Amino acid sequence: SVTPFSFASTGGRSENYAIDQYPHLQEEAFIEMGDFVGFTMKQCKARGMKKVILVGMMGKFSKVAQGVMMVHSKSAPVDFDFLATLAEQAGASAELVEKVREANTASEVGDLMREAGHERFFTLLTKAIAKHCYDEAGGGLEVEVVIITMKKELLGRGSYDGKESD
Repeated sequence: SVTPFSFASTGGRSENYAIDQYPHLQEEAFIEMGDFVGFTMKQCKARGMKKVILVGMMGKFSKVAQGVMMVHSKSAPVDFDFLATLAEQAGASAELVEKVREANTASEVGDLMREAGHERFFTLLTKAIAKHCYDEAGGGLEVEVVIITMKKELLGRGSYDGKESD
């Protein structure tokens, strides 16, 4: 029988996080999609999934938030101006926005925003990711996004099913 939903992770750490959160689920519910976000979304839709829960970290997910569906580090660099704009929309100070723009890694941006208590940043980010993934799949399923740190700490979560508004 087909599981009506699936967890798709960008790597081993994020897959382990998902398994830790849902230990009662069968191993088949967890997919390691790696860099292939777009392909994974289309396959989940083709297989009749009603919900996909994406679990990953700032680096790859910051790219998906802009609609990049193949997120290998060599093919798509992190856009710090995009993350700075998101930080601004989340209400970050001008000083913090500049720190985001000058960050070395997306992970560092996540740490900066978490330490400053800007949960709205992660809400905006996860919503953008979920919307792009929903569109990539051609709609018809709910997409939930969970962003974690390297230490497997939750940064934020959000979802989109085609019906919600901002």
